[in-house]
Amino acid sequence: MKSKLKGKMMNKMRITVVLIGVLLVGIVGGALAQGDDLENSYTSNNGALTISYPEDWVVMEEDGTVFIANAEEVIDEEPLLSGSVGLYLILPDFLLMFGMQADTPPADVLATLIEMLSEEDTTFGDNETLAVGEKEFEMVYAPTTVVGVGEGILGAVALEEGTIGLWAMAAEGEWADAEPLILSILETASYVMPELVYPTDNAVEWVTDTVSLTAENFYVVAGGKVYLADVDEVVVGGDPGSESYTTLEIEWEEYDTPMRVYIYFEADGENWQAFEIRTYDGSAYGEWIYYDTEQYFTSPLGEAFADDFLVEYGSASLVFEGLELQVTFAE
Repeated sequence: MKSKLKGKMMNKMRITVVLIGVLLVGIVGGALAQGDDLENSYTSNNGALTISYPEDWVVMEEDGTVFIANAEEVIDEEPLLSGSVGLYLILPDFLLMFGMQADTPPADVLATLIEMLSEEDTTFGDNETLAVGEKEFEMVYAPTTVVGVGEGILGAVALEEGTIGLWAMAAEGEWADAEPLILSILETASYVMPELVYPTDNAVEWVTDTVSLTAENFYVVAGGKVYLADVDEVVVGGDPGSESYTTLEIEWEEYDTPMRVYIYFEADGENWQAFEIRTYDGSAYGEWIYYDTEQYFTSPLGEAFADDFLVEYGSASLVFEGLELQVTFAE
C-alpha cells in the first residue's frame, strides 16, 4: 500500500525528492485486533494528532504522515498478505505541499487525492459521507481497489482544527472484516493545531547595494511553523534594477524546507515604496504567498522607513518589529 501511494503521489506531482523515505512499503499479516482493544495511544511529533490503536500494532511517522499497521515487519512486494491491514494518515502539513490548507473541506481533499492517485490499476467507487465518532466529524471517502495490492478506502475527515487525508487498505477480499476496526481507530483521532511560539528578539540585518533592512524582531508564519532565518546560511541578494526599481531577496532553509522573503521596490521621483511582498508557504517545494495590502513601506527618497510592520494572508504572516528600511536606486 505504501509504495503504491508514495509512487503515485510522487509521480503525479513530478517530485524527485523522496518525502516518505523509509516509511513502510507494505504490511504483513496477523490476526486483526478487536475494535475495543485500542490500548495504545500515539501523539504526532508536533503534538497536533492523537490517536489510539490496538496493542502490538506499530506506528511510524515521517514528513507529516503517520502509518499504523498490524505488524512490525516490512515487505518489498505486493499484494498484501492475508490478514494485512493498515491506516495511512496524511496530515495537514503534508497536504499543504499539494495546495491544500488545514481547513480545506474533506470532499475537496478527497477529490485532489483521487486525481493524484488515479491510474489504470486503481478504481474508486462513488463518494460516501460518514459521521465519525461521538463528535460526528465529517468523513468523505471512496471505496478503493488497487489491482494486485488490496482493497479499502481513500478519504478525508475534518477533525477539530484540521482536515486529514487517509488511505486504509486490507488484503484482497478482507476489507469488510477490517473496516469496523479501522473506523474504531479513526473515532479516537483528534487534531488540534499546535500552539506556535513567537520570538520577541529575533533581530535581523540584511544589506545589499541598494537596500538596507534591520529589525529588532522578525519572523514568518507559514505552513503551521514559525520561520526565524536564524540558520547558518542566509542568502541576501536582489536585483539592483534601475533608477526606479530594485528588490530585496532573502533565501534560506529551515525545518528542511525552503523559505523566501522577496520585497519589490519602486520610485516615482519623490518617494520610494514597496509594491509587492511575497514569501514561501512552508511547503517542501516552496509555493509563493502574495501578501495583498494597499500599502507596504513608503518614504521620501533619501529617507528611511521606520516602524513596526505586519502583513497577513490567511494563516500566514510576515512580521518586522522595530523595522528600519532604507532604499536607494541605481543611477
